[in-house]
Amino acid sequence: MNHNISKRHLGILRKPAIALLALLLALPLEAGPNEEKILLVSVNDMHATFDRLPKLKHLVDSLKNLCPNVLVLSAGDNRTGNPFNDQYPVSSLPMTELMNYAGFDASAVGNHDFDAKTSGLIEMINHSHFPYLAANVELPDSLKGRLQGYKIFTTAGGVRIGVLSLLQLNGSGIPDTHPKNVEGVRFYPVRETIERHRFLRKECDIVILLTHLGLAVDQQLAEEYADFADIIVGGHSHTKIEGGLTRNGVLITQAENKLKYATVTTIETNGKAIVGKRAELVDLKAMPSDKSAEALVKYFSDNDELNQVIGQLADSIRDVETMGGLMGQSWIGETQADVAVINNGNVRITELPAGDIHLADVFRIDPYDNDVILLELTGEELKALLLACQRADEAKFPFLIGAKYEAEVNPKDPSQIERLTLKHMDGKKFDMKKVYKVVTSSYVMSISKFNYKKKKEVLDVKCNALMVRYIRRVRHISQPKICNVLVR
Repeated sequence: MNHNISKRHLGILRKPAIALLALLLALPLEAGPNEEKILLVSVNDMHATFDRLPKLKHLVDSLKNLCPNVLVLSAGDNRTGNPFNDQYPVSSLPMTELMNYAGFDASAVGNHDFDAKTSGLIEMINHSHFPYLAANVELPDSLKGRLQGYKIFTTAGGVRIGVLSLLQLNGSGIPDTHPKNVEGVRFYPVRETIERHRFLRKECDIVILLTHLGLAVDQQLAEEYADFADIIVGGHSHTKIEGGLTRNGVLITQAENKLKYATVTTIETNGKAIVGKRAELVDLKAMPSDKSAEALVKYFSDNDELNQVIGQLADSIRDVETMGGLMGQSWIGETQADVAVINNGNVRITELPAGDIHLADVFRIDPYDNDVILLELTGEELKALLLACQRADEAKFPFLIGAKYEAEVNPKDPSQIERLTLKHMDGKKFDMKKVYKVVTSSYVMSISKFNYKKKKEVLDVKCNALMVRYIRRVRHISQPKICNVLVR
């Protein structure tokens, strides 16, 4: 198929269900002479689920028929998770085109928006009809000006809304992506960045923090910066917040992930002062779909290569442990390693129905193009790798396939491991001095700081391609192994 398309100007919408939405939002259709209503439609962590954007498009257009002041925001991670988007020749073009059509006004940059490197992010920005915002990110000199730190919007009644965006940074001072993806990019601490933008409070009547930080950090910012921010539209932690969460007078919203929901926040003003704010979580499954947007989805999903069948799955997979087991089993099967180590976030979906396995399914499970790494590690070194990966990966426990481990954590701080014991599948303890063949990913090695004596071997194959090779060779996947991690 030919993917070289220009920007599309698609047809007129059918009439929205205005009465239903007005009832849902308790939104009066008229306001007094000094009163103004502003609606924020916000989503986060869409992860390229572009097949649900037709429903968001219908919601947005319906609200625009109710209110002249509608602002549509994404809190980041627009890409990574749908191979029809992530494998597209132009970086994330399907998602970008559908976001353009849905009428987004601004988007935060999420950590996964760097997954196609800086060049991929710039390609997304260049094709977007809306700005990408990230106040604590500075691109290399040659690319400066592509990202904005903030954007000020003005309503029909003259209310000025400042939107300041902030991106998550991990303990290494970069977002959660492969370090090679952000080479040459400079990042600044969140609080330092807020302090540098305090002028927005004087210039604007309403200040919104559009964050990709996670709920825990958003709550801390609400406690610390109630004199600066009125609303925090958040992402990164994939939290479903019903009706918003108020901390120290600051309204915090988040709408889980993958466009299951959207948050509609109503801001009521009198003059230019906020007199009320409330949030409603809207289940997008209940929304009708915009037909022209559906046509775009169909167009971008027409890919014979990704839709090809590469194998059969005997029983449905319904949990992350079994999905991680399938991934690790494939790595071991193609490298003859003893064990596989996979970081927790590498397994991106938890369910796969029995029956045909399509090429696209593998890239949904593992959308990252990480290299395969082979190591020879003693039991002690393998233990050190697991501990280092857990520390670097926001205290998330890595998966071990081909063996199992028990981790005893500090009761007062579950992120701290007090004891880790390696065991074989039959329950026998590891010989901690014996050397084992370990397969893992380049991402795990990039974040895990530990000492080992023998050299690593980088195979000329990507981890997801290794999984494809295994499924094509085996064809019939009967009972995937399970990741074996016991946390006490």
